[in-house]
Amino acid sequence: MAALVAGCGGGGDEGERGAPAPKGTPARSSELDAAAKATKAIRSYRATVKMRSDVAGAAQRFDGVVISAVDARSGRIFGRFAEAGARETQLEAITQGATQWVRSGQLTRQLPDGKRWLRVEGDASTPSTLTPVEFVTFLRDSGSARELGEEDVRGEPTTHVTGELDSKAIARTSGVAAQQRLQRVVGAGDFRATVDLWIGEDDRPRRMQLTMRPPKPTTGMLRSTLEVLGYDVDLRNAAPPPARETVTPAELGAPGG
Repeated sequence: MAALVAGCGGGGDEGERGAPAPKGTPARSSELDAAAKATKAIRSYRATVKMRSDVAGAAQRFDGVVISAVDARSGRIFGRFAEAGARETQLEAITQGATQWVRSGQLTRQLPDGKRWLRVEGDASTPSTLTPVEFVTFLRDSGSARELGEEDVRGEPTTHVTGELDSKAIARTSGVAAQQRLQRVVGAGDFRATVDLWIGEDDRPRRMQLTMRPPKPTTGMLRSTLEVLGYDVDLRNAAPPPARETVTPAELGAPGG
């Protein structure tokens, strides 16, 4: 699923030979500690989602809304997905634990009569981006966090903080599971990542952005941006669909069942 997933250009070479010195000033550890504490106290959130990717020349985009528990183990995402050479389609997914139910206009036409959702179990249904808690702790523990100044997000004052990390460092700071999720998204075992946070006056993130680039010779990048619409929201809309409307890949005779 194009998950918690700003416009994306071609693959750049930031951080490599001849790159400029990092912008901004070193972030204050107290500010990031406060953000980590505030984020861990959040139960759920609602946010807009924008994803743009052109990894290996395969253009994809997703624009939608996510309603999710802060640990991403329960939630619903819906919006419009498109990839090069294909018609834009509505995409919706519900997550409960290790199970995900997915439907889209294109997928539904391939399902048996009366079936509206494909149910997927295991690794394929785990979150494919960092959770809000991981965003903050990842940035705090990166050792590269820098403040870029004050900016307004949806009319609220925030502090913009950015940091760099590679896939091995993600495993050390956010865990192997987070590393593996992101490896599946970017389609490479090794990659560079930039995390950007816009932290509000209440120490909670107002915008979260993840930019990933695979190693050369693979070109392109993937950027996922979330803008928070509200915290501690009702998750009743993330309830699983009726079993009579679901089907598994195994029941369709497809791999992954």
